[in-house]
Amino acid sequence: VRWARELPGHPAVITTHRSISYSELDTLIANTASALHSRGVVAGDRVVVCGANSWEWIVIIHALSRSAAVHVPLGTRILKSHADEYRRVYSPRIILADETASQLWPAFVPIEACVPGAGDGSSHTLAPDIDPDALHSIVQTSGSEGKPKGVCLSFRNHLASALGSALNLGVRPDDRWLLNFSLDRIGGLAIAIRAAIYGTTVVV
Repeated sequence: VRWARELPGHPAVITTHRSISYSELDTLIANTASALHSRGVVAGDRVVVCGANSWEWIVIIHALSRSAAVHVPLGTRILKSHADEYRRVYSPRIILADETASQLWPAFVPIEACVPGAGDGSSHTLAPDIDPDALHSIVQTSGSEGKPKGVCLSFRNHLASALGSALNLGVRPDDRWLLNFSLDRIGGLAIAIRAAIYGTTVVV
């Protein structure tokens, strides 16, 4: 919201085919939060997102935050048996998936179906009084010691990560960060979140 007001034309996300400004991103987030709400997503709900990196997934990350729902990102390399267990353990309100992951889920909503166009919609403000210790996301470990485990991350965790990165590497207004990790891994998710905090650009 802040960068949509102060740097409306600055690129927030760049892909091979398009550039999304902070003003456009803010409206996309607002419209997506409304679309999720219309599908029954409310504060505290867990929403699984499974697919390949895309600008739509980045919009969904922020729309879930604005809805105070919990983001559960899963990769496309998981086994069908793991998918069944994740569905049982996390009891997601909905599962959002793209075509690369659709075979893992018997019932899913296409990611693009929850991301309406920017249109002329008005932006929402952030939900009031967000608890920094509230659960933001549940990210799976790599499973190097066996079965992957879900790690619960708060808003404060993500903010601390962004501040730590800024203090160590510095931040410039024209920074562009290549999203070269999957968004279901903390390395990829952190890029999307820190860029929004800094007002810099993610390159998908």
